[in-house]
Amino acid sequence: MGKTLEIVIPKGLNEITVGQYQKYIALTEGIEDEGNLAEIAIICFCNVSIEHLRLLSSYQVNDMASRLSVVVSQFTQDQPLIKKFILQGKEYGFIPTLDKITYGENKDIIEFLKAGTSSLHKAMGVLYRPVKKHSGDTYSIEKYEPSVEHQMLIKDMPLHVMFGAQVFFYNLTKELLSHIPNYLKKELEKRGELIQKVSTKLTGDGMMSSTT
Repeated sequence: MGKTLEIVIPKGLNEITVGQYQKYIALTEGIEDEGNLAEIAIICFCNVSIEHLRLLSSYQVNDMASRLSVVVSQFTQDQPLIKKFILQGKEYGFIPTLDKITYGENKDIIEFLKAGTSSLHKAMGVLYRPVKKHSGDTYSIEKYEPSVEHQMLIKDMPLHVMFGAQVFFYNLTKELLSHIPNYLKKELEKRGELIQKVSTKLTGDGMMSSTT
């Protein structure tokens, strides 16, 4: 008796991980054929191998592709900042007070964003760390210590959390430009332009046209 293949189709960005998204972006680079793009989306977001995909009926594949196109279209939609989320039974929190961010934290975030999609989990690993304790509506997180183990774990964070944090950090950089002396503006403008380029690459029209 053959085994039954159970396929879970994500209904929203909260059901897609950063790691799956990174894999999708890497595999679809330079590809314009809609059929190939649909196959890659199914493989990445439904965890289906190409061998299993070939065994499905055309109707099943087309249905899955249609449902996933709705989710992929959400890549271009603004997401709110999610300050805390649960990952593998542990609570992670966004840096509580960005005005107290250290030079090292800020530098690493910028550098990781500059590196592109493949390093997004590293940037999120700086912005989100395990929550140590709560005090009313406030909380504290663990000290930042670069860790490959933590970065790899963050690959499993929900995609909507990553999008919200990335856009929030970019908008914060823009806002700072109106509150600092002129001699600092040029440096922050360079950083703002950089983050905007990363944001455009992540959620731009090119992605939309290649996946619908």
